[in-house]
Amino acid sequence: MTNISFDEVVSFFRERDDFLILCHTNPDEDTLGSAYALYLALEKLGKRAKLLCDMPISRRSSSIVDQDVFEPFDADLPFDGEAFKGCTVVSVDVASSNMLGRLKKHFETKTDLKIDHHAIGEDFAKYNFTDADCGACGMILYRIIASLGVMDETIASSLYMAISADTGGFRYSNTTADTHRIAAALLEAGADGAAVNEALFETKSKSDFAALQLGLSKMRYLCDGLVSLISISNADKEAAGIDDRDLGELPSIARQPDGVLLGLVLKQTDGDGRRFKVSTRSREGFDTAALCAKFGGGGHVRAAGATIFADSIAEAEKKLLDAVYPMIGDLT
Repeated sequence: MTNISFDEVVSFFRERDDFLILCHTNPDEDTLGSAYALYLALEKLGKRAKLLCDMPISRRSSSIVDQDVFEPFDADLPFDGEAFKGCTVVSVDVASSNMLGRLKKHFETKTDLKIDHHAIGEDFAKYNFTDADCGACGMILYRIIASLGVMDETIASSLYMAISADTGGFRYSNTTADTHRIAAALLEAGADGAAVNEALFETKSKSDFAALQLGLSKMRYLCDGLVSLISISNADKEAAGIDDRDLGELPSIARQPDGVLLGLVLKQTDGDGRRFKVSTRSREGFDTAALCAKFGGGGHVRAAGATIFADSIAEAEKKLLDAVYPMIGDLT
């Protein structure tokens, strides 16, 4: 595993022709926007590229990102077969191999380049480039694509979505002067900032509201109100008529109550029922990346995620809270 420089990353894309771009599981707008922008840039350079994620893209991303260009995922697909033969594999916004989800078993040891911005993670690729000073992976992709000289309006909008989403509409503490400079450059390149932010923050489907209603009904306060926890099972989702794509806003909701230091969302995912995704958000003083690292996950100090394996949602909760309580205790 080798860490390479930014200039080497740019050369990496210039020198190769066939690419397979991987997003992380439970894809957010940063991984989707960054990956889609890279896909478009490589196509403009006359190269061949494919996009792959182990789950469908979020509904609110679909007005910006063309979901039809993503390869359909099939857990039984022979990824070493003809469809992907000879491809250079690139992961985007994937802090650790566990964040590849069901793609992990296929690509953990076959990823050629990892591009990421999380301070805590795992250099699982042959070549790795991480810039933890960037509030979004989209900022790194902006610099790469600008260096490749293939920016256009669609790419700019995709990157603007990635950056706006991961900085909470430029409200989170990971927003810097550099974030605004890059956002301004993207607007100058033709990004439709108003359309992007309307899709991200001002438009909700009926299933979004159903998910919000479910989340609020499930919210519990722990540790004298310092922690809020929302636990959602597959049965809960089925009863509400929603799926995982509708739950993306709940981690931020869990952090919002006054006095809450750490917001947790634990959701059972489809499949054998033993996989539970935990999404975390915190205020200043609690390191969510350190918490998620205990389960092989990663992310940012204020926002991170991981996967917990358990036989029931009660067992998953216990594993999660057994990790949380000592960390909260150290702060009080």
